Amino acid sequence: MKVQSRKASVDPNPVNTGFLIIIASSAASNLIVPVFSLFLPLLALQLGANVLEIGLVGGASNMVYSFMPFVMGRLANTSGARRFFIVLSLTMLSIISFLYFIANSPLTLILLRLFEGLGWATFWPAVEATLTHDPTRDPKRTLTIFNFSWSGAAAIGPLFGSFLVLVLSIRESFLATSILLFTTMILNLIWIWVSSKNSRASAESGNGDTFAEAEVEVVKTESVGSEEDLGIPIKVSSSFYFASMALCAVSSGILFSFFPPFARSTGISIVMIGVAPFVFGLSRFVFYYLTIKKRIKNFLFHHSKRIRNVLVSISILSLSSLLITLPHQSSTGIYLIPFAVAGAGYSIVYSISQVAMLAEVNPERMGTGAGLFESSIGVGGATGPVIAGIISGNSLSNSFLAPSICLLPVLLIQFFILKHGKRNSTKTSA
Repeated sequence: MKVQSRKASVDPNPVNTGFLIIIASSAASNLIVPVFSLFLPLLALQLGANVLEIGLVGGASNMVYSFMPFVMGRLANTSGARRFFIVLSLTMLSIISFLYFIANSPLTLILLRLFEGLGWATFWPAVEATLTHDPTRDPKRTLTIFNFSWSGAAAIGPLFGSFLVLVLSIRESFLATSILLFTTMILNLIWIWVSSKNSRASAESGNGDTFAEAEVEVVKTESVGSEEDLGIPIKVSSSFYFASMALCAVSSGILFSFFPPFARSTGISIVMIGVAPFVFGLSRFVFYYLTIKKRIKNFLFHHSKRIRNVLVSISILSLSSLLITLPHQSSTGIYLIPFAVAGAGYSIVYSISQVAMLAEVNPERMGTGAGLFESSIGVGGATGPVIAGIISGNSLSNSFLAPSICLLPVLLIQFFILKHGKRNSTKTSA
Protein backbone atom coordinates (compact mmCIF):
# COMPACT_ATOMS: atom_id res chain seq x y z
CA MET A 1 0.00 0.00 0.00
CA LYS A 2 1.17 3.52 -0.74
CA VAL A 3 0.13 6.72 0.99
CA GLN A 4 -1.19 9.34 -1.42
CA SER A 5 -2.31 12.87 -0.61
CA ARG A 6 -5.79 13.63 -1.91
CA LYS A 7 -8.82 15.51 -0.71
CA ALA A 8 -11.59 13.93 -2.72
CA SER A 9 -12.39 10.25 -2.91
CA VAL A 10 -11.04 8.67 -6.06
CA ASP A 11 -13.64 7.72 -8.63
CA PRO A 12 -11.95 5.42 -11.16
CA ASN A 13 -14.07 6.55 -14.09
CA PRO A 14 -15.10 10.20 -13.81
CA VAL A 15 -15.50 12.23 -16.98
CA ASN A 16 -15.23 15.99 -16.94
CA THR A 17 -14.64 18.69 -19.49
CA GLY A 18 -11.13 19.56 -18.33
CA PHE A 19 -9.94 15.97 -18.55
CA LEU A 20 -11.34 15.57 -22.07
CA ILE A 21 -9.77 18.82 -23.28
CA ILE A 22 -6.36 17.89 -21.87
CA ILE A 23 -6.57 14.47 -23.52
CA ALA A 24 -7.66 16.08 -26.81
CA SER A 25 -4.84 18.64 -26.61
CA SER A 26 -2.22 15.96 -26.02
CA ALA A 27 -3.64 13.89 -28.88
CA ALA A 28 -3.57 16.86 -31.28
CA SER A 29 0.00 17.67 -30.24
CA ASN A 30 1.15 14.10 -30.79
CA LEU A 31 -0.47 14.13 -34.20
CA ILE A 32 1.89 17.01 -35.01
CA VAL A 33 5.09 15.85 -33.30
CA PRO A 34 5.84 13.15 -35.93
CA VAL A 35 5.25 15.70 -38.71
CA PHE A 36 7.98 17.90 -37.21
CA SER A 37 10.30 14.97 -36.47
CA LEU A 38 10.01 13.35 -39.91
CA PHE A 39 9.66 16.17 -42.38
CA LEU A 40 11.86 18.91 -40.92
CA PRO A 41 15.00 16.82 -41.64
CA LEU A 42 13.61 16.22 -45.12
CA LEU A 43 13.01 19.96 -45.56
CA ALA A 44 16.58 20.56 -44.38
CA LEU A 45 17.81 18.13 -47.04
CA GLN A 46 15.89 20.09 -49.68
CA LEU A 47 17.53 23.29 -48.41
CA GLY A 48 20.99 21.79 -48.95
CA ALA A 49 21.85 20.53 -45.45
CA ASN A 50 24.72 18.07 -44.97
CA VAL A 51 24.49 15.00 -42.72
CA LEU A 52 25.66 16.84 -39.59
CA GLU A 53 23.17 19.66 -40.21
CA ILE A 54 20.40 17.08 -40.64
CA GLY A 55 21.41 15.63 -37.27
CA LEU A 56 21.29 19.09 -35.70
CA VAL A 57 17.85 19.73 -37.17
CA GLY A 58 16.75 16.39 -35.74
CA GLY A 59 18.21 17.00 -32.30
CA ALA A 60 18.08 20.77 -31.78
CA SER A 61 14.64 20.84 -30.15
CA ASN A 62 15.75 18.18 -27.69
CA MET A 63 18.83 20.20 -26.73
CA VAL A 64 16.43 22.56 -24.97
CA TYR A 65 14.09 19.74 -24.01
CA SER A 66 16.90 17.99 -22.15
CA PHE A 67 16.78 20.45 -19.25
CA MET A 68 13.83 22.84 -19.60
CA PRO A 69 11.06 20.32 -18.72
CA PHE A 70 12.65 19.90 -15.30
CA VAL A 71 12.68 23.67 -14.81
CA MET A 72 9.11 24.08 -16.07
CA GLY A 73 7.91 21.09 -14.06
CA ARG A 74 9.09 22.71 -10.83
CA LEU A 75 7.15 25.84 -11.78
CA ALA A 76 3.99 23.90 -12.71
CA ASN A 77 2.88 23.20 -9.16
CA THR A 78 -0.33 25.24 -9.19
CA SER A 79 -3.41 24.85 -11.34
CA GLY A 80 -3.22 28.43 -12.67
CA ALA A 81 0.43 28.08 -13.69
CA ARG A 82 -0.23 24.83 -15.51
CA ARG A 83 -3.12 26.26 -17.52
CA PHE A 84 -1.08 29.33 -18.40
CA PHE A 85 1.85 27.16 -19.55
CA ILE A 86 -0.41 25.02 -21.75
CA VAL A 87 -1.88 28.04 -23.54
CA LEU A 88 1.50 29.79 -23.81
CA SER A 89 3.22 26.73 -25.26
CA LEU A 90 0.50 26.07 -27.85
CA THR A 91 0.67 29.70 -28.96
CA MET A 92 4.46 29.52 -29.25
CA LEU A 93 4.35 26.24 -31.19
CA SER A 94 1.73 27.58 -33.59
CA ILE A 95 3.96 30.55 -34.42
CA ILE A 96 7.04 28.33 -34.81
CA SER A 97 5.19 25.98 -37.14
CA PHE A 98 4.28 28.96 -39.33
CA LEU A 99 7.92 30.06 -39.34
CA TYR A 100 8.91 26.58 -40.56
CA PHE A 101 6.59 27.28 -43.50
CA ILE A 102 8.67 30.30 -44.52
CA ALA A 103 12.17 29.15 -43.43
CA ASN A 104 14.82 29.30 -46.16
CA SER A 105 17.98 27.70 -44.70
CA PRO A 106 19.06 24.76 -42.52
CA LEU A 107 20.47 27.21 -39.95
CA THR A 108 17.05 28.86 -39.63
CA LEU A 109 15.47 25.45 -39.03
CA ILE A 110 18.03 24.63 -36.34
CA LEU A 111 17.37 27.92 -34.52
CA LEU A 112 13.60 27.48 -34.76
CA ARG A 113 13.86 23.94 -33.43
CA LEU A 114 15.51 25.30 -30.29
CA PHE A 115 12.42 27.40 -29.63
CA GLU A 116 10.21 24.45 -30.54
CA GLY A 117 11.96 22.48 -27.80
CA LEU A 118 11.11 25.24 -25.33
CA GLY A 119 7.47 25.04 -26.43
CA TRP A 120 7.22 21.30 -25.85
CA ALA A 121 9.19 21.63 -22.59
CA THR A 122 6.51 24.02 -21.37
CA PHE A 123 3.60 21.94 -22.66
CA TRP A 124 4.20 18.32 -21.61
CA PRO A 125 5.12 18.72 -17.92
CA ALA A 126 2.10 21.00 -17.48
CA VAL A 127 -0.18 18.45 -19.14
CA GLU A 128 1.14 15.48 -17.14
CA ALA A 129 1.07 17.38 -13.85
CA THR A 130 -2.50 18.53 -14.57
CA LEU A 131 -3.63 14.98 -15.16
CA THR A 132 -1.91 13.45 -12.12
CA HIS A 133 -3.07 16.26 -9.81
CA ASP A 134 -6.74 15.60 -10.53
CA PRO A 135 -8.19 14.49 -7.13
CA THR A 136 -11.13 12.66 -8.74
CA ARG A 137 -9.01 10.15 -10.66
CA ASP A 138 -6.51 7.44 -9.80
CA PRO A 139 -3.22 8.77 -11.29
CA LYS A 140 -2.08 5.38 -12.60
CA ARG A 141 -5.34 4.83 -14.45
CA THR A 142 -5.20 8.41 -15.73
CA LEU A 143 -1.69 7.87 -17.12
CA THR A 144 -2.84 4.64 -18.78
CA ILE A 145 -5.66 6.46 -20.57
CA PHE A 146 -3.31 9.33 -21.40
CA ASN A 147 -0.74 6.98 -22.95
CA PHE A 148 -3.45 5.14 -24.87
CA SER A 149 -4.85 8.35 -26.36
CA TRP A 150 -1.65 10.21 -27.24
CA SER A 151 0.04 7.10 -28.66
CA GLY A 152 -2.93 6.54 -30.95
CA ALA A 153 -2.58 10.06 -32.31
CA ALA A 154 1.20 9.67 -32.57
CA ALA A 155 0.71 6.47 -34.57
CA ILE A 156 -1.49 8.29 -37.07
CA GLY A 157 0.85 11.31 -37.15
CA PRO A 158 3.30 9.96 -39.77
CA LEU A 159 0.44 9.05 -42.11
CA PHE A 160 -1.13 12.44 -41.44
CA GLY A 161 2.17 14.12 -42.32
CA SER A 162 2.62 12.04 -45.48
CA PHE A 163 -0.92 12.95 -46.52
CA LEU A 164 -0.22 16.65 -46.02
CA VAL A 165 3.02 16.42 -48.02
CA LEU A 166 1.35 14.54 -50.89
CA VAL A 167 -1.70 16.81 -51.04
CA LEU A 168 0.10 20.08 -50.29
CA SER A 169 3.92 20.13 -50.02
CA ILE A 170 6.54 19.75 -47.31
CA ARG A 171 6.44 23.48 -46.61
CA GLU A 172 2.66 23.82 -46.66
CA SER A 173 2.28 20.91 -44.27
CA PHE A 174 3.75 23.14 -41.55
CA LEU A 175 1.16 25.79 -42.31
CA ALA A 176 -1.53 23.17 -41.70
CA THR A 177 0.02 22.12 -38.37
CA SER A 178 0.21 25.78 -37.36
CA ILE A 179 -3.54 26.11 -37.84
CA LEU A 180 -4.19 22.91 -35.86
CA LEU A 181 -2.03 24.09 -32.95
CA PHE A 182 -3.74 27.49 -32.93
CA THR A 183 -7.16 25.80 -32.84
CA THR A 184 -6.05 23.65 -29.90
CA MET A 185 -4.90 26.76 -28.08
CA ILE A 186 -8.31 28.39 -28.58
CA LEU A 187 -9.97 25.24 -27.19
CA ASN A 188 -7.87 25.53 -24.03
CA LEU A 189 -8.70 29.22 -23.67
CA ILE A 190 -12.39 28.33 -23.78
CA TRP A 191 -11.80 25.69 -21.11
CA ILE A 192 -10.05 28.21 -18.86
CA TRP A 193 -12.92 30.67 -19.26
CA VAL A 194 -15.57 28.01 -18.55
CA SER A 195 -13.68 26.53 -15.58
CA SER A 196 -13.25 30.02 -14.11
CA LYS A 197 -17.01 30.46 -14.20
CA ASN A 198 -17.47 27.02 -12.64
CA SER A 199 -14.96 27.86 -9.92
CA ARG A 200 -16.90 30.96 -8.97
CA ALA A 201 -20.13 28.99 -8.98
CA SER A 202 -18.65 26.14 -6.93
CA ALA A 203 -17.37 28.63 -4.36
CA GLU A 204 -21.00 29.48 -3.69
CA SER A 205 -22.56 26.01 -4.05
CA GLY A 206 -19.70 23.88 -2.73
CA ASN A 207 -19.29 21.70 -5.83
CA GLY A 208 -18.49 21.93 -9.51
CA ASP A 209 -16.56 20.30 -12.35
CA THR A 210 -13.28 22.21 -12.23
CA PHE A 211 -10.44 19.70 -12.75
CA ALA A 212 -8.28 21.41 -10.10
CA GLU A 213 -6.36 19.81 -7.27
CA ALA A 214 -7.73 19.98 -3.77
CA GLU A 215 -6.23 20.42 -0.34
CA VAL A 216 -4.30 17.59 1.22
CA GLU A 217 -5.98 14.75 3.01
CA VAL A 218 -4.37 11.34 3.48
CA VAL A 219 -6.04 8.36 1.83
CA LYS A 220 -4.54 5.03 0.83
CA THR A 221 -4.37 3.80 -2.73
CA GLU A 222 -2.95 0.57 -4.00
CA SER A 223 0.56 0.63 -5.40
CA VAL A 224 1.75 -1.86 -7.98
CA GLY A 225 5.15 -2.72 -6.58
CA SER A 226 6.66 0.61 -5.64
CA GLU A 227 10.39 1.14 -5.53
CA GLU A 228 10.28 1.29 -1.75
CA ASP A 229 9.16 -2.38 -1.85
CA LEU A 230 12.24 -3.18 -3.91
CA GLY A 231 14.51 -1.51 -1.38
CA ILE A 232 15.97 0.98 -3.85
CA PRO A 233 15.79 4.67 -2.83
CA ILE A 234 13.58 6.87 -5.00
CA LYS A 235 16.52 9.05 -6.11
CA VAL A 236 18.50 6.04 -7.30
CA SER A 237 15.42 4.59 -8.95
CA SER A 238 14.78 7.86 -10.79
CA SER A 239 18.37 7.86 -12.09
CA PHE A 240 17.89 4.33 -13.42
CA TYR A 241 14.70 5.23 -15.27
CA PHE A 242 16.14 8.54 -16.44
CA ALA A 243 19.03 6.74 -18.16
CA SER A 244 16.67 4.14 -19.62
CA MET A 245 14.33 6.70 -21.13
CA ALA A 246 17.28 8.69 -22.48
CA LEU A 247 18.53 5.63 -24.37
CA CYS A 248 15.04 4.99 -25.76
CA ALA A 249 14.97 8.57 -27.00
CA VAL A 250 18.41 8.13 -28.59
CA SER A 251 17.09 5.26 -30.71
CA SER A 252 13.75 6.81 -31.64
CA GLY A 253 15.34 10.21 -32.31
CA ILE A 254 17.84 8.69 -34.75
CA LEU A 255 15.17 6.65 -36.52
CA PHE A 256 12.91 9.66 -36.99
CA SER A 257 15.70 12.09 -37.91
CA PHE A 258 17.71 9.98 -40.35
CA PHE A 259 15.28 7.52 -41.90
CA PRO A 260 13.45 10.11 -44.07
CA PRO A 261 16.62 11.47 -45.75
CA PHE A 262 18.09 7.93 -45.92
CA ALA A 263 14.91 6.67 -47.56
CA ARG A 264 14.85 9.48 -50.12
CA SER A 265 18.54 8.96 -50.92
CA THR A 266 17.82 5.31 -51.74
CA GLY A 267 14.70 6.01 -53.79
CA ILE A 268 12.10 5.00 -51.19
CA SER A 269 8.77 6.78 -51.61
CA ILE A 270 7.16 9.39 -49.37
CA VAL A 271 4.50 6.80 -48.55
CA MET A 272 7.08 4.45 -47.01
CA ILE A 273 8.55 7.38 -45.09
CA GLY A 274 5.15 7.75 -43.47
CA VAL A 275 4.41 4.01 -43.12
CA ALA A 276 7.62 3.09 -41.24
CA PRO A 277 7.07 5.59 -38.38
CA PHE A 278 3.38 4.63 -38.44
CA VAL A 279 4.46 1.07 -37.63
CA PHE A 280 6.50 2.50 -34.74
CA GLY A 281 3.45 4.37 -33.46
CA LEU A 282 1.10 1.43 -34.03
CA SER A 283 3.40 -0.93 -32.13
CA ARG A 284 3.64 1.57 -29.29
CA PHE A 285 -0.14 2.08 -29.30
CA VAL A 286 -0.81 -1.68 -29.13
CA PHE A 287 1.49 -2.10 -26.15
CA TYR A 288 -0.11 0.83 -24.34
CA TYR A 289 -3.48 -0.79 -24.99
CA LEU A 290 -2.22 -4.06 -23.54
CA THR A 291 -1.17 -2.28 -20.34
CA ILE A 292 -4.86 -1.76 -19.64
CA LYS A 293 -5.12 -5.53 -19.09
CA LYS A 294 -4.54 -6.37 -15.45
CA ARG A 295 -2.38 -9.42 -16.09
CA ILE A 296 -0.02 -7.55 -18.41
CA LYS A 297 0.02 -4.51 -16.14
CA ASN A 298 1.13 -6.68 -13.22
CA PHE A 299 3.76 -8.38 -15.39
CA LEU A 300 5.23 -5.04 -16.49
CA PHE A 301 4.92 -2.98 -13.30
CA HIS A 302 5.48 -5.48 -10.50
CA HIS A 303 8.54 -4.49 -8.50
CA SER A 304 10.22 -7.87 -8.97
CA LYS A 305 10.07 -7.61 -12.78
CA ARG A 306 10.46 -3.92 -13.59
CA ILE A 307 14.24 -3.73 -13.80
CA ARG A 308 14.50 -6.88 -15.90
CA ASN A 309 11.78 -5.65 -18.28
CA VAL A 310 13.52 -2.32 -18.71
CA LEU A 311 16.97 -3.77 -19.32
CA VAL A 312 15.73 -6.31 -21.86
CA SER A 313 13.66 -3.68 -23.66
CA ILE A 314 16.41 -1.08 -24.01
CA SER A 315 18.85 -3.73 -25.25
CA ILE A 316 16.58 -5.08 -27.98
CA LEU A 317 15.44 -1.58 -28.94
CA SER A 318 18.99 -0.27 -29.32
CA LEU A 319 20.18 -3.20 -31.42
CA SER A 320 17.17 -3.23 -33.76
CA SER A 321 18.36 -0.25 -35.83
CA LEU A 322 21.33 -2.31 -37.04
CA LEU A 323 18.94 -3.91 -39.55
CA ILE A 324 18.86 -0.65 -41.49
CA THR A 325 22.63 -0.72 -41.97
CA LEU A 326 22.46 -4.06 -43.80
CA PRO A 327 22.06 -4.12 -47.61
CA HIS A 328 18.45 -4.83 -48.57
CA GLN A 329 17.90 -5.21 -52.28
CA SER A 330 14.84 -7.46 -52.30
CA SER A 331 12.28 -5.60 -50.21
CA THR A 332 12.00 -2.36 -48.30
CA GLY A 333 9.60 -4.08 -45.89
CA ILE A 334 12.60 -5.09 -43.77
CA TYR A 335 12.87 -1.46 -42.66
CA LEU A 336 9.57 -1.81 -40.83
CA ILE A 337 11.05 -4.27 -38.32
CA PRO A 338 13.31 -1.79 -36.45
CA PHE A 339 10.41 0.64 -36.17
CA ALA A 340 8.07 -2.05 -34.79
CA VAL A 341 10.65 -3.29 -32.28
CA ALA A 342 11.56 0.26 -31.23
CA GLY A 343 7.89 1.16 -30.71
CA ALA A 344 7.27 -1.87 -28.50
CA GLY A 345 10.42 -1.39 -26.44
CA TYR A 346 9.81 2.33 -26.07
CA SER A 347 6.28 1.78 -24.76
CA ILE A 348 7.42 -0.72 -22.14
CA VAL A 349 10.20 1.48 -20.78
CA TYR A 350 8.03 4.61 -21.02
CA SER A 351 5.13 3.06 -19.08
CA ILE A 352 7.29 1.63 -16.31
CA SER A 353 9.35 4.82 -15.95
CA GLN A 354 6.23 6.99 -15.96
CA VAL A 355 4.64 5.04 -13.10
CA ALA A 356 7.84 5.13 -11.04
CA MET A 357 8.62 8.81 -11.63
CA LEU A 358 5.10 10.31 -11.62
CA ALA A 359 2.34 8.12 -10.22
CA GLU A 360 4.25 6.81 -7.22
CA VAL A 361 5.51 10.11 -5.85
CA ASN A 362 3.84 12.53 -3.48
CA PRO A 363 1.40 14.93 -5.18
CA GLU A 364 3.52 17.96 -4.36
CA ARG A 365 6.40 16.38 -6.31
CA MET A 366 4.42 15.35 -9.38
CA GLY A 367 5.31 18.51 -11.30
CA THR A 368 9.00 17.96 -10.60
CA GLY A 369 8.69 14.27 -11.47
CA ALA A 370 6.96 15.10 -14.76
CA GLY A 371 9.72 17.58 -15.62
CA LEU A 372 12.49 15.10 -14.83
CA PHE A 373 10.75 12.38 -16.82
CA GLU A 374 10.35 14.60 -19.88
CA SER A 375 13.93 15.87 -19.55
CA SER A 376 15.19 12.30 -19.87
CA ILE A 377 13.49 12.12 -23.27
CA GLY A 378 15.05 15.42 -24.24
CA VAL A 379 18.56 14.31 -23.25
CA GLY A 380 18.35 11.23 -25.45
CA GLY A 381 16.55 12.98 -28.27
CA ALA A 382 19.21 15.69 -28.36
CA THR A 383 22.34 13.57 -28.10
CA GLY A 384 21.23 10.72 -30.35
CA PRO A 385 20.91 12.56 -33.70
CA VAL A 386 23.98 14.68 -32.99
CA ILE A 387 26.15 11.64 -32.16
CA ALA A 388 24.77 9.85 -35.22
CA GLY A 389 25.60 12.84 -37.41
CA ILE A 390 29.16 12.96 -36.06
CA ILE A 391 29.96 9.25 -36.49
CA SER A 392 28.18 8.83 -39.82
CA GLY A 393 31.10 10.05 -41.94
CA ASN A 394 28.64 11.52 -44.47
CA SER A 395 26.98 8.11 -44.82
CA LEU A 396 23.32 8.20 -43.78
CA SER A 397 23.23 4.44 -43.16
CA ASN A 398 26.12 4.68 -40.64
CA SER A 399 23.97 6.92 -38.43
CA PHE A 400 21.90 3.87 -37.42
CA LEU A 401 24.96 2.37 -35.69
CA ALA A 402 24.72 4.99 -32.94
CA PRO A 403 22.02 3.34 -30.73
CA SER A 404 24.00 0.10 -30.39
CA ILE A 405 27.18 2.09 -29.68
CA CYS A 406 25.38 3.99 -26.90
CA LEU A 407 23.95 0.79 -25.38
CA LEU A 408 27.11 -0.45 -23.61
CA PRO A 409 27.91 2.74 -21.65
CA VAL A 410 24.27 3.06 -20.59
CA LEU A 411 24.19 -0.54 -19.36
CA LEU A 412 27.37 0.15 -17.36
CA ILE A 413 25.71 3.23 -15.85
CA GLN A 414 22.65 1.12 -14.98
CA PHE A 415 24.86 -1.46 -13.28
CA PHE A 416 26.49 1.15 -11.03
CA ILE A 417 23.14 2.78 -10.24
CA LEU A 418 21.65 -0.53 -9.14
CA LYS A 419 24.78 -1.54 -7.23
CA HIS A 420 24.82 1.80 -5.41
CA GLY A 421 21.10 1.50 -4.67
CA LYS A 422 21.47 -1.97 -3.17
CA ARG A 423 24.41 -0.81 -1.06
CA ASN A 424 22.35 2.10 0.32
CA SER A 425 19.44 -0.23 0.97
CA THR A 426 21.68 -2.60 2.93
CA LYS A 427 23.06 0.24 5.04
CA THR A 428 19.54 1.51 5.75
CA SER A 429 18.25 -1.88 6.79
CA ALA A 430 21.29 -2.41 9.01
